Parts: sequence; C-alpha cells; structure tokens
Amino acid sequence: MGSVPTPTSTFEAVGLPSTEVVATPVSRPYRPVLEPDRPIRVGSPRPGLNRLDRILRRSFDILVSATALLFLTPLFAVVAILVKTTSRGPILYSQVRVGQNRRIGDRRSSPTNHAGPRDRRASDRRASAAHGRPFEIYKFRTMVVNAEEYGPQWSSRNDPRITPIGRFLRLTRIDETPQFLNVLRGDMSLIGPRPERPYFVDQFAESIPHYRERLRVRPGITGQAQVTLDYDSSIDDAKKKLEQDLDYVKKRSLLKDLMIVLRTIGVVITGKGAA
Repeated sequence: MGSVPTPTSTFEAVGLPSTEVVATPVSRPYRPVLEPDRPIRVGSPRPGLNRLDRILRRSFDILVSATALLFLTPLFAVVAILVKTTSRGPILYSQVRVGQNRRIGDRRSSPTNHAGPRDRRASDRRASAAHGRPFEIYKFRTMVVNAEEYGPQWSSRNDPRITPIGRFLRLTRIDETPQFLNVLRGDMSLIGPRPERPYFVDQFAESIPHYRERLRVRPGITGQAQVTLDYDSSIDDAKKKLEQDLDYVKKRSLLKDLMIVLRTIGVVITGKGAA
C-alpha cells in the first residue's frame, strides 16, 4: 500500500496557497520574525459567528462604548483643554482607516490601481475600499501639526513629532478613547485587529502573505496583538502582529475577548508598548 502524502506546510494543510512561503520543519525552534522570507503562521479562519454570538458581541460593544462615552465626558473636557493649550492645532485628529471586508474572496474586493495625481484623502478612500470599508477614526491629537507633511511614516519611540502632553496620552492610551464613538457607530468593535491606514495596508497586502485575512472581522480599539506586542515601527513588527491577528480571527470567542479586555487593563496601567 502506497504512503499517503503529507502537506509540506501549514498553508497547504488548510488549503491556502504556499507558492510564496517556505515550509518550516516541525523540529525547527521558533524564531522571531526578522527575516523577510520567514513564512507567516496561519490556520484556517474560523467560520462566521452564529447569529446569537453576533448579536451578543454587538450588544456588548454598544453597551460598553455608550457607557464609556458617558462616564469619560469629564476626562474628555480636561484632555481637550490640555491639548489645545499646550500645542497649536485641533483637539481631535481624524484619519482614514481600513475597516472590515465582508467580501474577501470576491473579485470586486481586490485592489485596483489608479493612475495620475490624486487628493490624498480621496486616494486613501479609494485604496482602502479595495481592501475593506473605509472609515474615519478619531483620536486626541498627540503630534504636532503637519507631522506627516512628507507622507505617511512610522511612529517611533521618542518620536520628536509627539507633543509633551501627547506622550502622556499615548502612554496611558487616553488618546484612543474617542474611538468609543467609532464602536458605537459600528465602524469598529471593542476587540479586534487594529485598523491600519490604506497606505500601509497596500504595502502589507503586497509583501505579507494572507495579510487581508485579518480584515474578515471588525477592527478593534484593542486586540490580541496590542496586549502581546509593542507598537509596530517596521514591516517586521507588522508580520509579528499579523500572526497574533490571524490567531485571533481563527479562535475568537466572547471568552477570548474578555481575557483581552483584562490584559488591556494591565497594559494601560503599565504603559507597555507605548511609543
């Protein structure tokens, strides 16, 4: 009797293409994601949650975000005064981000190229629509005005563009609290992969296999990658976070979300990962 062929990689085992990845022997010890050719570990995505789970998840999002916006109003007032009086510019900062893609696998959701000069915001919206639903994310401004005058760039630790009050807001994650409004509107969930800008999504989707799988779910204010790893400041960091995001997409559950919320509280208290 002939031997049964075994898959040569995790991707082949779950039916995903493996032409751009290198099979990793089981006996090889884990290595940090530093080499550009290291394959991203991914399992088969978890099927869509049943109707009851979706209703419970959305109800939880609405209840928590509405309650948070109500009780955080005094804090918002104090932060608004501090931001406005310590640096020139608006209090809130909005930016186009890429949201959930409900049509993954549909040809209409594949990226398209647009030639010629374009307005950056309109360009971001068209590019993000090719990957997922675009939306405006809200944050308290933590950087100087025109921080990206020469185009999108990574934020880094001790970034000179960050204002003094902005550094504190980032350390405590207070700058992210206006995103409870995004959750209430349905753009985001409390828990999920962090939404990224169209400029970087285009880069990641081209260079990192299966990056778009993370767009199967709504982006979140916090997530498994955020409570496990530091801020990403390079494509290697993005690969590390992608592994965490794909693991969450595959195994997500209400219990897992609760554990992430508890770990997020610890991250806020310790300031882990703040840049």
